Amino acid sequence: MLLRKFCLVSAATFAALGLGHVAAQELYKYVDKNGKVTYSDVKPKPGEKAAKVNVDHKDNVVPAYRPKGDGDGGSEGRPSADRNKEGKAEQAKKASAIESAEKKLADAKKALEEGREMTAEDAVTSVGRNEKGKPTGVNRVMPKPEYQERVTRLEEAVKTAEENLAKIKSENAGK
Repeated sequence: MLLRKFCLVSAATFAALGLGHVAAQELYKYVDKNGKVTYSDVKPKPGEKAAKVNVDHKDNVVPAYRPKGDGDGGSEGRPSADRNKEGKAEQAKKASAIESAEKKLADAKKALEEGREMTAEDAVTSVGRNEKGKPTGVNRVMPKPEYQERVTRLEEAVKTAEENLAKIKSENAGK
C-alpha cells in the first residue's frame, strides 16, 4: 500500500516536472546503510542492491483539477475557447490604448516643436535707446506674452500625454 502511494506521488511529481518519459521507464528503489530510501531510473551497477519498482501506469494517473459545474476544466465555467477569445480581445484593447496614448504623445511633441518656432506675429521688436532717448542701433526681439502662453500650454500638453501613457502602461502591466 505504501509503495503504491509512493508510486502515485512519484508519477505525479515526474509529470509535474515534465519528466513523464521517466515514469514510463523502469524505476528502482535503493536503500543505503543508514536506511535512506532513494528512487531512481538508473539501473543498479553489478553488486548494488536495488529493488525494481513495479509501476502500474493506469494507477499513476492524477486527474486534473476541475471545479464543480465546469465542463471543460476552466475556472469560470466557460469554454476555454471563449476565455482565450476574451484574453486576446483584452490584450488587443490594452495594446490599442497604449498605441493611442503613444500617438497622442507624439502629436503633442510635434505640436510643441512647431509651436516653438517664432513667427513675426509672435514677436515685438524693442529698439535700443541711450539715456537721451536716441536709438543705439541695438534692437531686441522679444516674444509676446501670447507666444509664451502658447508654448506653456503645449509643454503642459506633452507632460499630460507622458503621464497618461505612463498610467496606461502601469495599469496594463499589473493585469
